[in-house]
Amino acid sequence: STNGVMRSGAKNVKEDFNMSSEIEHLTNGYSQSKWVGEQLVLRSISQGFPAAIFRPGNMAGPDPRQNIQDQNSEVFSMNKNADDINLSVAEMSGWNAKDSNWLIMAGCAVVGAYPKIPDWFCELTPVNWAANSVVKLMCSGSEINDKVYHLANPTPVSYESMFDVLKGNGIEMKAVLYDEWRQLCKDKKQHMTTGEKSSRLESMWALVESLENEDQMKGADCTTFDCTQLLQSLCNISSSKEKVDYPPVDAALMTAYTKHWKETNVFN
Repeated sequence: STNGVMRSGAKNVKEDFNMSSEIEHLTNGYSQSKWVGEQLVLRSISQGFPAAIFRPGNMAGPDPRQNIQDQNSEVFSMNKNADDINLSVAEMSGWNAKDSNWLIMAGCAVVGAYPKIPDWFCELTPVNWAANSVVKLMCSGSEINDKVYHLANPTPVSYESMFDVLKGNGIEMKAVLYDEWRQLCKDKKQHMTTGEKSSRLESMWALVESLENEDQMKGADCTTFDCTQLLQSLCNISSSKEKVDYPPVDAALMTAYTKHWKETNVFN
């Protein structure tokens, strides 16, 4: 499923929240179709079928600090760059090229500026941690039966702190007011020729063009999710039974991402 199955703006949504009436608050076909899918799974569970529901949030690229990549792979080798093998910069670093977090960071790097918006938060999970968690739980037997799991970071990080890390690692950009940032994006877009950077800016602008003020810009990022059941199940199936923590989106992770982007020529 998806964490988009919940209305925008809900706070600390529990995994066992009763979703039966949530359809009344969903306004787009994507969320509505996911709600219908979940109801079909829940109906199957009520009839005795073993099943579980996973609701992923925004998936980031794999944590570069973890040795999960085949160092001989031409996609992830630190000695290659995107131009060498005709990949998009997002694919080169393991990110979804259409992910909103990626588009915001990459697009702002092209513009050289980002909007300074109070209480604007970014929710993301390293995809290797999410995939590993799903595989472990799916192979655990009856532990997951009848459960709903949130794979959405319970402690989102401010975009401002993310941009601070980018700047601290040599990515040149400045903080400006929202209206000024939009004008900078328009001006940059008009004067850019075709190419990877132009594509990044075009993709970001398509995402934010209709968001005319700060509240609209941050509105979609206001929903927060509880993942207690996910972490408890991961603890239950571990051999040590030690407490499992959700990976934090902190300066260390963002620094690792930034360094990897620079090494693979993502932000050249």
